Order: sequence, then structure tokens, then C-alpha cells
Amino acid sequence: MKSKLICVCLSVVMAFSLSGCKKFRETDMQYTVASLGFDGKGGITVYAEVITVNMQSSDDGSNGQAGNMLLEAKGKNVVSAFKELRRMTSKPLFFSHCGLICLDGSLSEKSIKEILRYCHENDEINHTVYFIKSDITKELLSAKPNSEMSNGYAIMGVIKQSEETNCVCYNNMFYEIEMSRKGAEDFFALPRFYLKDGIPVTDGVAVYSDCKVKAELSDSEVFYYYAIRGLSRKGLLVIGDEKANISFTKTSFKADFNGNLKFKIKLYFEYSGRNFKEQIKENCQRLIYKSVREFKTDIFGFEDNIYKKYGAIWNTVKNDYNERFLNSETEILVDCNEKKHKS
Repeated sequence: MKSKLICVCLSVVMAFSLSGCKKFRETDMQYTVASLGFDGKGGITVYAEVITVNMQSSDDGSNGQAGNMLLEAKGKNVVSAFKELRRMTSKPLFFSHCGLICLDGSLSEKSIKEILRYCHENDEINHTVYFIKSDITKELLSAKPNSEMSNGYAIMGVIKQSEETNCVCYNNMFYEIEMSRKGAEDFFALPRFYLKDGIPVTDGVAVYSDCKVKAELSDSEVFYYYAIRGLSRKGLLVIGDEKANISFTKTSFKADFNGNLKFKIKLYFEYSGRNFKEQIKENCQRLIYKSVREFKTDIFGFEDNIYKKYGAIWNTVKNDYNERFLNSETEILVDCNEKKHKS
């Protein structure tokens, strides 16, 4: 589904031909929102990266021209910010091709919930839109693209590439986040972005619970986080200067409730290239220890696994689960099977 959305968005961008620099006739313009951003510094500010398209031919007989711009509107809440945004242009804003929404680190839990509710109630916003986090939302969406692609669509491409090269599945589409907001899951994680030499690059992930950031993980921790959660995928895994092609992954979960809470996580990989078995085990253990000692939060969804797999026992541990987690023990088992090339 993600690949299909990107293809649709890229087709839109190519059709719009963003390289034009002719003068526009305002009455002929259409305003298509490619990406949205929000920050919470003194109210709510909404940023809209807008593709401006002249659908009629210009006076010299050439094809319709296009460009893009970043609009900025402020309000006391999300609704008033969007009202102000719509008043800034003489033509309607079209949100149906919005591919990316960026949440700034300054947003409160309440503001994020308000943004998600607004997106849910706005029928124009696609429920497969990508969400990301950045502490430089305005700068990220206003950076000059290196190609004719909008910043929002360019970031979507970086997300897809990052999934394929880091063996992860971000689960950061709107409908996936809605499952968390409505209680089907406890956590969602958004890829973080910053600018490097004017180019958007990933910077790990931010883990949210109840729309509040519970942990910030570095790029080097991302693979292990998703492996523990059972959301790793096939792709190219790089550790240091070594590489392995992961062709299959599987995660299993067990819990022991006798005495202190004990978890047993088994990771299975089929691979070709470098065997990272010991590094994976060591780094997973380190991340779980960090979750207990530093974040003091179960960021892996063990709680959900207990509920789904041990429903009869869940009622006996749910009231003091967080305390049990902070005193829990976790055993990581890693099994790797090398896939030999056929001669």
C-alpha cells in the first residue's frame, strides 16, 4: 500500500511539472497540498507545502506551469489555524494528495490528539498519509528540493528507502496511528527527520504512548527496536562496515509470571553475508535495559502481547504492570540461518 501511495504521489508531481517559472494567472490556479506540518509554539501553527498549478495554457501557448510555496497560519487551536490557512488564498486548498504530515517536538499531547481528530474528520485527508516527527518542521518543509519533487514527497521516498535498507517497517501511516489512538495498541513510533546540507535525512524514531513521546531512539537502535516488536522485515542490514542481506525474519514472545515477570524473546533471521547473531543479541539486550532503566516504560508492546496471549492472566497483573516491568527479566535468543547461493 505504501508503494502504491508513493507511485500515485510521484505521478501527481510529474504531471504538475514543478520546474515552471512563468507568471501565473491567479484565476486559473489550483492549490494542491503536498505536505502539512504543525508546531505548538504559542498556540498551533500549521504549515502547508502547496503545489500551485496553472491548469490552462499560458499566453505564449506553452503548457500549464507550476511551482510550490509554503503557507503558514496560526490559531489558538487546530480548527482556527486551518480557517486562517484557507483565508490566505483566493482559491480552495486541495488536501487529497497530501502525502506527509510532520509533528513538531513542541506539540503537547493534547495538541497531537486534536490534530489526529481533525485529520480523521477531514474526509479529504487520506488515511494512508505518512506521519513523521521533526524539531525543525518549518525548515524541513521549506527547504529547497534537490529535484522537481516537493519536500513532502521527497521525504516519503526517504522513508521507503530507509525501510528497505534498515530492515524495518515504521507503521507510521495515519490509519496505523489511529489504531493506537483508539486503544488497539499502546504505542506508535514516528521516524525523526532533520536537514543535512539541506537534504532531509532520518534521525532515528520517537516512540509515543497516548500521543506523548516516551523514548527517542537513535538510527543505530531502530533495527533492534523493530526486531523486538516483531516488525522487522527483509532488507539490507548494515552494522559498522559489515553487511548482511536479511531474507526472512520472525519474532516470538513468551512470558513467565512465577515470581518476577520474565520475558523470553526469540528472533529468527535467514540471511546471506555477515552473521550478526551476537551483535543483534547484545544490542537488543542493551535496548531493553535502556527501556527499563532510562525510559522506565515498556516501549516494545510486551503489555499488548501479554493481553493477547495470556488473556486469563492479564487481569491479575494489569494494575501493577509497570512496576512489574521495571523489575522484569528478559532473555533474548537469536537464531540465524545462512541462505547459501545455489551453484
